[in-house]
Amino acid sequence: MGLCPPSLKVKFASSCLSRIPTLHFSALRSDRCRPGDPPRQSQPSPFPPVLAGQAEVHLFDATSASWEEEMTTNNFIKAIHSFDHSMNVGEHFRNFLTLAYCAYAKTVSSPERAEILEAEYMRVVVTYQDKDDVRRMPELIAMVFEGVHANSDFLGSVSSELNVLDGKAGQFFTPYEVSRLMAEINLSNVAETIEAKGYFTIQEPACGAGGMILAAADVLDRLGFDPTTTMWVEAIDVASMCQKMAYLQCTLRGLSGRVHHANTLTLDNYQSDVLKDSVLFLEQHGDPFDAEPENNIQKKVEQLSNPLGQLSLF
Repeated sequence: MGLCPPSLKVKFASSCLSRIPTLHFSALRSDRCRPGDPPRQSQPSPFPPVLAGQAEVHLFDATSASWEEEMTTNNFIKAIHSFDHSMNVGEHFRNFLTLAYCAYAKTVSSPERAEILEAEYMRVVVTYQDKDDVRRMPELIAMVFEGVHANSDFLGSVSSELNVLDGKAGQFFTPYEVSRLMAEINLSNVAETIEAKGYFTIQEPACGAGGMILAAADVLDRLGFDPTTTMWVEAIDVASMCQKMAYLQCTLRGLSGRVHHANTLTLDNYQSDVLKDSVLFLEQHGDPFDAEPENNIQKKVEQLSNPLGQLSLF
């Protein structure tokens, strides 16, 4: 499940880049269902199902994606090691996360929040004497995009390889295969909910890099559903680095919902950021936790990006 002990809590609801304009990742999502597109076909698992209680669970074959993931991970690590040696790789990794996070979050933020993100972006840029390192950041984003579409918790794996996790704070990388198995078990009957209500909601109270959320999205893909419009995410982590990793991976995976920098135990919320593809979900279903419809989608997005206050757990 990313960087914390696995804990998936699924509940069912009853009811773009500004700094890196040359990369338009949503255009690469050729498998995304749009209004009017025919429904995607469920992809059978290469393994026979096993029984978990009364649920039919399909085992995930990781071997088909492992080589491609390893190559992309190695390329990412090699690239970040080639950056300015006046900083260590941990600093470069955190700076990369901040730059990418600010660039994406700015596209779905209020003008006031966008100014704060712009200032944070520039604070990192000025620390680089060689601006070519900053210009290479889109290459790293492209690698993350490739990784999260190859059945993996890409940044979770990279952060573990770079040794930037804080074990004393309980940050440990959980292999994607474990997250995938848990997602297959927990979502074994999700098709019935989606067919009846159009979507479901998923809450991850200690999301790490978002590995469990990505695994859930991959299960939906296998079942023939579009994760963008059938799953609303509420992901939470107390560590700023983890929140940024989860936000970036969920964004590049094309998911809808929010990623919170918050404390699940005390309910202190430091920042909530809406994923940029949430607009597609909101246009189709509205806010899953607000009975009052809001016709102005941009206004709703800004309302959901609540910078401070108490965290609301559904």
